[in-house]
Amino acid sequence: MMNTFLNQLENKSKEELINILNKPESYQDEALIAAQTILKDKYQFIYEPIFEIKKVFHFKLEENHTIPIRFLGCAGLIGVMGLIGFATFISWIIGVALCVSLIYIDYLLRRRSVTINLTENKIHKVDALKRDSASFTEIETLSINSVSMRQNYNSRGYATTIRFTLYKGYAMIDEVKILIAEQRVKSEIMKEMKPLAEALNLEITDNTQK
Repeated sequence: MMNTFLNQLENKSKEELINILNKPESYQDEALIAAQTILKDKYQFIYEPIFEIKKVFHFKLEENHTIPIRFLGCAGLIGVMGLIGFATFISWIIGVALCVSLIYIDYLLRRRSVTINLTENKIHKVDALKRDSASFTEIETLSINSVSMRQNYNSRGYATTIRFTLYKGYAMIDEVKILIAEQRVKSEIMKEMKPLAEALNLEITDNTQK
């Protein structure tokens, strides 16, 4: 997504741009980035920023819904048995501990996320209990696509199907297209990817309208 402040500040003098950068508390991060970019491109002046530009970006992917929610049902049963006095006090304590443990295991098996660190030029991916890290040279493009999804839920013999649109954010990193973000609301994924786009001075290509 293009930084709109580039057009607003392009006619500012070198001194005016430096004054903007000297008062970071008075301007948005996008304006500070634009001023620094114009100084470099137009005036060949490298400004050492006294403000901190965000360099680490965290993205959450859709949870892994291929894993059935058996842990929660089992944990809930154990917890209820203890709460109604079906077992001894010790069993109640064990039941609560198992309940908490199984819910946490369920969370670990479902979580998926991506972190991009522009300072170290590294991308970190978490998929359930698996963690991967890799270095990169350049992020060339950012884009979003959409795909129709459905989830089937079974409860007490009844099946329910939920249909929705999932928006996927991609980064072309060293000529490899990598999924970095997922949201069910388009405006949310655009909002989530905007800071990264501005830090890289890239536009987000919207492929959902094609």
